Amino acid sequence: MSHRDIVSHSAFYPGIVFGVTIYWRIAQYNIVFDPLISVFIPYLIGYASHLFLDYFANIDLRKLKDGKLRIGQKKGTFLMHVPFIYKDRKGKTRRTLDVKGTEWWLLSNAFICMAMASLLTISHLIF
Repeated sequence: MSHRDIVSHSAFYPGIVFGVTIYWRIAQYNIVFDPLISVFIPYLIGYASHLFLDYFANIDLRKLKDGKLRIGQKKGTFLMHVPFIYKDRKGKTRRTLDVKGTEWWLLSNAFICMAMASLLTISHLIF
């Protein structure tokens, strides 16, 4: 599994944390786990911001020094790796999502993580 894998850069792992903490809320383990739940909320926000920042391509720092801030092309390590080989619409065999697929994947999973953090924040009002 590479760093930019669809599992490691998705809402899967934060979803596990979210599920456990919602279970704690429903089961009324609030006295013991309230401090731990308070730690998970910033974790979910941090994970979402990580995915959101990964949406932007690399910045060439050498050009920044010259006053010409240029954002690199979205290719290579920007693309999200998949655990299987597939053919895209053009018939090309790929091991990564294309640029639009990667952008969609990162932004949608960042939104899901932020939604989980928001729901966890107000969960004490619901349960």
